[in-house]
This record gives sequence, structure tokens and C-alpha cells, in this order.
Amino acid sequence: MAVVTLWMVRAGQHGEGENDALNARVVGIGWPEVGNLTELRSAPDIRSHLNATYPDAKPSTLANWAGQIAAFRLRIKVGDLVALPLKSAPAVAFGRITGDYKYVDGAVDALRHQRSVEWITDGLPRDIIDQDLLYSLGAFLTVCRIKRNNAEQRIRTLLEAPPPTASAQVQLADSTTVIEPDEITDSPVDLGQIGRDQIRRRLAERFKGHELARLVGELLRAEGFICDISPPGPDGGVDILAGQGGMGFDGTTMAVQVKSGAIVADAPTLRDLRG
Repeated sequence: MAVVTLWMVRAGQHGEGENDALNARVVGIGWPEVGNLTELRSAPDIRSHLNATYPDAKPSTLANWAGQIAAFRLRIKVGDLVALPLKSAPAVAFGRITGDYKYVDGAVDALRHQRSVEWITDGLPRDIIDQDLLYSLGAFLTVCRIKRNNAEQRIRTLLEAPPPTASAQVQLADSTTVIEPDEITDSPVDLGQIGRDQIRRRLAERFKGHELARLVGELLRAEGFICDISPPGPDGGVDILAGQGGMGFDGTTMAVQVKSGAIVADAPTLRDLRG
């Protein structure tokens, strides 16, 4: 199996660019103030440009930014794998880089600098990705290489045959110092996301099928809803009917369909529920 390089590229701190990234088949980064980087062909050039663009920024901050921007501009190659952790779903999109760097002036800020990509999957459930890989994907960085614990080969294997279930030192005196993103071994991670991943795994182990519907019903009751939970067996696509008020007919009412397993609710599922 040929060696591959796997990169993580986020689409904004809050995922504000992920829908555009998936629809336009691109990955991208922000830093719109730096403008077009096409003519900058080395990491020191990018660092010098950042020094001029952000004169009041700390040297350590500039080194960190320069490392990530240089990775996106110079080090990511056509054919590399890329991971986009999604904020809108408990999933990670994976694709393969198909184009060189380009600057798109009219794009949202989170995607101003872009690389075209062919998406292999727009939502691999986090539940079927090993926890150590999720930990690497949880780094608080916009761009970094994911390579610990043979990550690149393991993700490639996962994409080809998915299973059915589920700190760098900065030399402040050197104005050209660049922190390479894949050398930041102590980068802070998103502990909230890691906690959510562990909770989902625990729920998947303990509550399957109708038991998950029962759990959701009890959670709704704890929130003050009157619930009618369908018994095990065919339910016509509605697992729970819930409403507020003494009889369940006041305020908010809802029909709930509960799906268990390592899946991500897609558009057809949501359309069926609306119907």
C-alpha cells in the first residue's frame, strides 16, 4: 500500500465554511487579511508577509500561523488525503486533494484560501473512527498533518473498507521561525468534542434499537413533555409523539424518529421524517 499523507483542514472555528466546502468541493482556510499568497513560494516569505500584515501580533502567534498557512500553501500536495471535522454533525468528511493553491476573493472568510478536493465521503461517523485518531483530529489548529499511530494508513484502510460498526519551541529572536503543524505535539485539543465522542460511544454500547427510543422519551419527559413511545416493532416511522401541557396538546408538539447505530442522518432521512 503506497504511503499517503493525511491533513486536517478545518472550515472555520465554528464550522461556518463547511457547507460551502462540501458543496464546492474545496477545503480552505481563513486569514483573509493576508490576501493572495500565490507569489509567496517559501515558508520564510510567508512569515515575513505575516510580520508585515500583523505588526502587533506576538512572535509565537505569528510562528504558529505561519506554520499552518505554509502547510496549506506549500506542503499539501495533489493526491494527499484531507479530513474535515464537521461541526454540523458527529462526523468527519474525507477527500483527496485535486488542485493547487488558489485565492478566492469572494469566498467566505473561512475559505478565502482554497484547494480543490474530491470528497470520498461527506460524513464518516465519528463512532467508527478510533478514539486516538479522534484525539488527533481534535487539535485546536486550522491545518495540521495527522500521522501519529500510523493514522494515515489506518484512515485509508477505513475509507476503502469501512467496518460495519462502530509543544514546539519558538525561537523568538528569529523572525523567520515557523512552527510546522505536524511537529506540534502538545497542541491543545477540543476536550468538549472528545467528551461528546465518549458519551456517544457509551450510549451506543448501552442503548440499541428500541432502548434508544425509550431513553430519548425519558429525556423528553425530564424536560416536561408528555410522551407516547411506540412499542417495539413497526412504528410507521414515528417512535415518539411528544407535547407540552397537562394533556400534551399545548405549546410545542413533535414527532420523533430515533435511529441507532453508527450512521449520520442524511437529507433523505430528514425528508422522510417531515413527510
